[in-house]
Amino acid sequence: MVYKTVRLTDGRTAMLDWLREDELSEVVEALNSVIREGKYLFMNNEITDIEEERRWFERGTKEGMRYLVARVEGRVVGGASIHPHTDKRAHVAEFGIYIRDGYRNLGLGTTLTKTFIEIAKKHGLEILGATFKVAHTWFPPLR
Repeated sequence: MVYKTVRLTDGRTAMLDWLREDELSEVVEALNSVIREGKYLFMNNEITDIEEERRWFERGTKEGMRYLVARVEGRVVGGASIHPHTDKRAHVAEFGIYIRDGYRNLGLGTTLTKTFIEIAKKHGLEILGATFKVAHTWFPPLR
């Protein structure tokens, strides 16, 4: 089931849907393409262990992680997630996002970010933290 459909500035349609375990290899391939660029993510090494990714997915799901995959013309072109903290920081979540080359500056990143602000509010989160290439940034409180 599609969570949201959005029109990109170039006229194409992007489908946003919740990450499923059977999509991990496709998502890893898209993420690795961004890692190879060497400038948009802090990750230096490509993901090579799909079993470790499955464990990450299971652990994250149990901890309340929410992850949307973005597809254009059936191809994974990006994704975003929030991963809530626990205990005293349960009102805080880390936000992460990546967009494959060729799909940037089309409104997809803005849409994913705004969508996750809405999702965070619905789940009682108050603060989203994000690590960007230029700085560690905290979004304003989500009230």
